[in-house]
Amino acid sequence: MNEPINDTPQAGPPTLFARGAYISGLDGLRAIAVLLVMVGHFGLENVVPGMLGVTIFFFISGFLITTLLTREAQAHGDISVGKFYMRRALRLYPELLLLVVLGGSAGLLYQAVRPIDVAAALGYFTNYLLLHEEATGGAVRWPQLWSLAVEEHFYLTFPLLMWATWRRPRLFAALLASICVATLAWRFHVSQFGAPFGLLQAGANLPYTSLASDARIDSIVYGCLASLMFRRWGDHLAAKPWLALAIGAAGGAGLLLSLVWRDPAFRETWRFSLQGIALAAAFVGLYATPLGAWVRERLLDHPLPRRLGVLSYGAYLWHMEIVVACVAWAGFPVDLPPVQKLALVVGGTLVSFLLAELSLRAVAPAQRLRHRLFAR
Repeated sequence: MNEPINDTPQAGPPTLFARGAYISGLDGLRAIAVLLVMVGHFGLENVVPGMLGVTIFFFISGFLITTLLTREAQAHGDISVGKFYMRRALRLYPELLLLVVLGGSAGLLYQAVRPIDVAAALGYFTNYLLLHEEATGGAVRWPQLWSLAVEEHFYLTFPLLMWATWRRPRLFAALLASICVATLAWRFHVSQFGAPFGLLQAGANLPYTSLASDARIDSIVYGCLASLMFRRWGDHLAAKPWLALAIGAAGGAGLLLSLVWRDPAFRETWRFSLQGIALAAAFVGLYATPLGAWVRERLLDHPLPRRLGVLSYGAYLWHMEIVVACVAWAGFPVDLPPVQKLALVVGGTLVSFLLAELSLRAVAPAQRLRHRLFAR
């Protein structure tokens, strides 16, 4: 979820593809996204849109990876797919292993760890295991890892697709757009005819169209398309700030509409498409207008949200340990009395970021190795 570049903030579309330039605002957006997820899981899920936080993570991931690979292609004339996978493994796996080993050991006090939970965590198929357990009445040890599974399934093929087509940007964009259309059509099919393999859609707390990689992959692809949009039209949009501001405002309105429109058919089908398009439009306002530059430089790039964004991956991994313990010892967070729920929201958030800080420091040697061996 995090691919740090350097520590020098830059602003505006021209620097998005400048080699080595820090992409202003993304860490701050990560901080907002992970807070939405955590606060929802800590008992305010009926008030805070936690699923939107995950969708923002997906979008940022696609946007960032496409931008970084575009930089690599421009600088070196090609894309090293092997190095991409090694960089990603060294970035994500060390903290994930810490969660499985340490969290699994400590968690024996409140929930047993099954071999299938470990296999799903390390093999990135927690989302489908979670759907299976929901259909059969079971429970998954690390349910939050469903979103990592969606991302990794996407990245099994995306670098190869970009490597094969980056010299033909129109073809590349057309293929990505076709994925968005096909995924939406698949959600309509599942919503009408049910999920495959006996998994749950209708009446499920977490339906197939929310968790399955084949039904959510477009949430990442919209971020990829936004990066291509800035590559093609970024300077043009920046030259017309009022147009860019209007597009950004429309994006914000689209996100709000996706939250207040509670029709089940919409939420199972169009919701994630609307959110992807709306986020792309909101990024126009964020990266192509003076107001967006002010928001990034004064708010999102403040040292606190930037640090929380760097820690967002670890906080996302560890916060469910607190939720699982709470469920075992005190009941579901959403059912707690208001005072206890508030204490869980505040205390759980602070402890999650503390654990994220400690885990990031613990895996620092792996991160230094990543930068030393695979810097391009």
